[in-house]
Amino acid sequence: MAFKKSTGQQLACKIVDLRALKNKVIREAEDQQSRHFKESTFPHSKNRLLVIRAFKESLQRKIQGRLDVYSREARILESLCHPNIIRIEKVIESSNTIYLFQELVTAGDLFSYIQYKGGKLDDIEAAVIVRQVLMALDYLHQRGIVHRDLKPDNILMTSLADGCRVVLTDFGCARLVRPTIERMSTLIGTFDYSAPEMLKSKQGYTKAVDLWSLGCVAAVLLTGDIPFKNSLTAHPTDLSRERDLEKLEADMDWNRIGQRARDFVRKLLVFDETKRIDVKQALNHNWHLAQWPMSAKLLVMRQK
Repeated sequence: MAFKKSTGQQLACKIVDLRALKNKVIREAEDQQSRHFKESTFPHSKNRLLVIRAFKESLQRKIQGRLDVYSREARILESLCHPNIIRIEKVIESSNTIYLFQELVTAGDLFSYIQYKGGKLDDIEAAVIVRQVLMALDYLHQRGIVHRDLKPDNILMTSLADGCRVVLTDFGCARLVRPTIERMSTLIGTFDYSAPEMLKSKQGYTKAVDLWSLGCVAAVLLTGDIPFKNSLTAHPTDLSRERDLEKLEADMDWNRIGQRARDFVRKLLVFDETKRIDVKQALNHNWHLAQWPMSAKLLVMRQK
């Protein structure tokens, strides 16, 4: 917790201990080394020295990679200004610590809010939340930024009232994609919400992964359950995920949801990324166009 001196405004302060982070990376690497690097494996001292040198170089790259995550998050957030994206007030970096002073959001995350509401939301309230996240994604994608870890835990609630403002947070996995780079390849994010092309790292992926994740979030809002579970440990294929979708669509709770909402989710959870709707198409989907007059009124009332 911190205070902005000029206004007295309360801020959240995220503290990154770089020294502890480095030590954690070193411990992880040494544990891995102890499992694979044995005296008997390398009888010749020359081979052993080469392996030790390679290990040290790899360790340095890992340390720098972890540090870059926090620096990148700070740089990205400093460049953004949108009501549905966490606001950074100030970033202070020292040799051993990074301090991120950001907007204080006190009502918890979306996952907790779903539990508070009894496990799922009705169509209108779900539409209000999804549309706000879409507006944040539209803003990001226009600026070449891909979030890559969209999930209920990374969406914060400004209050527990229906129609409240929601805020997208945690940009540790976010990436600024230059116009010359069309596809990304890093396996990152939360696997239960990861698009199928993200798990096929050879072909790479685009900003369309954020739309798949939003489809998963929308399904959680409407049904109270994640459509795809344990995606990494189960080594999912498109066929296994298609079966998960079939189970979802056969569920009685799913069929109680409005047809427009179901169609919206299904157009996001498309395995071929080239056929998945983009942010603009999602914003113009008839689920939002039909609900928007009522949901917009609710949103405005709650934000006054």
